[in-house]
Amino acid sequence: MSGDVRWRGYTHQELYDAINSGPGASASADPAARWDAISGALSEISGDLTSGIGAAHQHWGGAAAESALGGIAQLARWAHDAHANAASVRASAEAQADYVTRARADMPVPVKAPEPGPGGWLGDLVSLFTGQVDAEIIEAAQDAAATRAFEVMSTYEHNTAANTGSLRAFDAVPVVTAARPVVPSQRGY
Repeated sequence: MSGDVRWRGYTHQELYDAINSGPGASASADPAARWDAISGALSEISGDLTSGIGAAHQHWGGAAAESALGGIAQLARWAHDAHANAASVRASAEAQADYVTRARADMPVPVKAPEPGPGGWLGDLVSLFTGQVDAEIIEAAQDAAATRAFEVMSTYEHNTAANTGSLRAFDAVPVVTAARPVVPSQRGY
């Protein structure tokens, strides 16, 4: 996805306004905190299930125990993997906050052309000799700032694409129920 946006199709002012609008890095704080809480809860669940399996092994044996504890172990592994995935999403939200903060800091302020001074024959005479040089200096500064703005946005786009591309879908919760065995009827039908 990186490189899909033609940043040079925007003015420097439009890019400056776009990157500096909205909540910025603070928009990632609440989602990152929520993913941290989810990750912690899943880690606790995984730990509780694993501990429960260990405790149950001490007092419960046989085929039914192995089947039940094997299913619970699958849930514990899923919770462990989901915990790691949720921690990855939290880290991704925090990284995105860093990317927007860096883009805002690196985005140059657009260079404005100075307002024309008072006219009059003396002002016009001075402008005739100095105006061309001043205009070239201003245009060079504007071009350099705009080029840097395009680079900042391309870097931001690349970082965002890499960040979102590193996320993976959560695995489905395993189904751990077993089919109920068919028991022949005692009634003789």
